[in-house]
Amino acid sequence: MAKNVTNTKRQIAYQKGLTPQHVNDLPTHVDQELKKIQSSIDQINGSVNPSDNTVGFKNRIFNGNIVIDQLGIFSSAVDPNTISTSLPYLDMIYGNASQSGKMTLQVSSSNPVSGFPKYLAFTSTSNYTPISTDAFDVQFPIEGMNIADLAWGTANAQAVTISFWVKSNNPGTWTGSIRNLPVAYSYPFTYTINTSGVWEYKSVTIPGPTVGTWTTDNSVGAIVTLDYGTGSTYLSSSNATWVSGNYHGTQGSKNIVSTSGNYLHATGLQLERGNTATNFDLRPISQEMKLCQRYLRKMTTGYVAVTNPGIFYDANNLRLLLNTDISTFRKYPSVIYTKGTQGTDWAIMNSSNVLQTGFTLTMVNGYVNAAKTTHGLTAGSLWVATSNGAVYLIDNIYS
Repeated sequence: MAKNVTNTKRQIAYQKGLTPQHVNDLPTHVDQELKKIQSSIDQINGSVNPSDNTVGFKNRIFNGNIVIDQLGIFSSAVDPNTISTSLPYLDMIYGNASQSGKMTLQVSSSNPVSGFPKYLAFTSTSNYTPISTDAFDVQFPIEGMNIADLAWGTANAQAVTISFWVKSNNPGTWTGSIRNLPVAYSYPFTYTINTSGVWEYKSVTIPGPTVGTWTTDNSVGAIVTLDYGTGSTYLSSSNATWVSGNYHGTQGSKNIVSTSGNYLHATGLQLERGNTATNFDLRPISQEMKLCQRYLRKMTTGYVAVTNPGIFYDANNLRLLLNTDISTFRKYPSVIYTKGTQGTDWAIMNSSNVLQTGFTLTMVNGYVNAAKTTHGLTAGSLWVATSNGAVYLIDNIYS
């Protein structure tokens, strides 16, 4: 354990043959060096002020720089309304697109902002006026344990600052919010895009809420939202203040869906403790991947799940054991998702290695359930495998 250096100056004086009254005559640079040493020791001892957001776990948003995309659904422009609501858009990024055929989302690398090679590109494909209950937004949920130090819902609630990069061809006042779950308390905010087609850096400081229920366990603690076309039901008449209710933003703000070809690009999202936006917390890619794999894991090759004679089965269901360690997930995976072609990229096979079709795969209490009416198989005679990384285990943080 490192020790305090309060008496070091006196020790230096003794070594130099100085009397105590001469201690204060030591050169100024000695004081400066001792302060540097003390700062290093403070960090080792863990005595750095917790409000200092320059050390430790700064950015509470995972994948804010859009670098982890295990699913790869939006590698090209896709209408997010066509994607199951049980799936994230990409790792730890969710959203709403309540109407089909109104817009697309793509993870793009064309003309990015410096320092962020990828971004979310939302583009309108229609001239649509949102109805009151519509929701078009992108969400960055944060696990409750990762905001526990903010003491939200108490008299000691700490402020946070949200920062991000955006670009749009529709300059003006845009909106977003931060909310709890269940969504009963919201802080809608606005930001201004000044120039069409130019990347701009934005930051919003939010006072800590002293009321409301903010979970500090492994459920959702807070949701950061950027809105781009939500209806009036979910837009508040208030701005830059905590209000009761489920609000994605503020009334009167811009959206993309009203005019075909409008777009909003976003990247570099960060939520940090304190009143000041600081440089983006660029974590090593291996660390960011591990953070995201707490909620989603791509099974690259081999057996994904196998049946076992001791596991439940009946005439219509076979329960399969996952062939991977799921102890590092937040909870049990709630979704098993397959991509590509069955029989080529992934397969369900019987004990004689014959391809099986017609099965529906779901997750039940940490097991894979393979359902097919009167499947005709016995216990222990089915397995799921992938050769091209086409099977994914997902722990939807909202579940």
